Amino acid sequence: MQKVIHFVHHDQIGGGATVILQHLKRYAARYDTWVIHGGDGPLAQACREMGIHEISVPIDTKLKLAFGFISLIVWLRRLQPDLLILHGQWGGPLGSLAGYVTGVPRMIYIAHWVAFYTDWDVFRTIRNYIAEWIPVRLCHRTVLLCASNYYQYLLRHFPFEGKQVILSNMIDMDRVPIPSATETIRRQHGWQSDVVHVVCVSRLATQKRIDWLLQSWKIVQDRGVNARLWIVGGGELESEMHELAHTLGLEKSCTFLGAQANGIEFLQAADVVAMSTLYETNSVVPMEAMACGRPVVANDSDGVRGTFTDGREGFLVPPADTAQFAERLLTLIGDPALRQKMGAQGKVRAQYYAADKVLDRYVALYDQELASAARIS
Repeated sequence: MQKVIHFVHHDQIGGGATVILQHLKRYAARYDTWVIHGGDGPLAQACREMGIHEISVPIDTKLKLAFGFISLIVWLRRLQPDLLILHGQWGGPLGSLAGYVTGVPRMIYIAHWVAFYTDWDVFRTIRNYIAEWIPVRLCHRTVLLCASNYYQYLLRHFPFEGKQVILSNMIDMDRVPIPSATETIRRQHGWQSDVVHVVCVSRLATQKRIDWLLQSWKIVQDRGVNARLWIVGGGELESEMHELAHTLGLEKSCTFLGAQANGIEFLQAADVVAMSTLYETNSVVPMEAMACGRPVVANDSDGVRGTFTDGREGFLVPPADTAQFAERLLTLIGDPALRQKMGAQGKVRAQYYAADKVLDRYVALYDQELASAARIS
């Protein structure tokens, strides 16, 4: 049995660790599977529960980086994997350098987070370019999550040389709540049945541009429609967004619910899902909303564009166009038949992102690279 190692620099909720868990549930027994990670979080715990080999190296903080990198090299020399799969912005450069030094036959970089979206100053631009160039240059294949991500690399003349593969994020259909969960959420939070409920599930962070959503909702509220906005999530801008909502006079029609354990339950309970993000790598929120049969109004931004079709499963709006965003919300708020039609079309579209189907594509890629590794050895 060929040996496959997944490497992620930080074991935490979300990002590469969450994706690795989805992969392990699907095909861990197919290979001699190992996981090397920084920190000790939900991924390590799940590996122990599933009986999968897991190794922690001190690489989850900048202070530990040098020692952790040496530890990673030592482990790769000892384990001698046939395939090394690298996850995330720092897992990519660190893992590919270690794999190159130790002579790993085949390496795949999965770019869960495209660093270029944070090119805010000279330092970040140089740092991000190096962090992405190293794994793209050294790995045998680079997995990008959507065409928008690929375009960002092409703009910077990256040396793909045919090594790129586009494989989207995925959703676990088993996590989609049953219809009765809608009534549970609505009852728990006092959602009235005669009101149209618009839900945004998001971190309250600069990237997510909740301020744009609140400005759009001000327009919706001023039209006097019987609708309410629910914002599910926490983050560093929580106080600032509360203050903005107060300044705009939205207290009677907008409620912040804070971070919740299972955001998809609120998507299921919604009538309309709103997403005002400026950029994503490949957001799962519209995928989950479609799986729940809910229409989406979202910014036409990288990582969202292409997930669904404008006018079919929802509406895409130019980023920062708060007036048009509001008009699209008003269209859906006032048309129950359109909400139902778009929701039904969304359910069909969501099947493309079903974890079983997406992971089959990953398995085909891994098997191809393992066959190449076998020929090398």
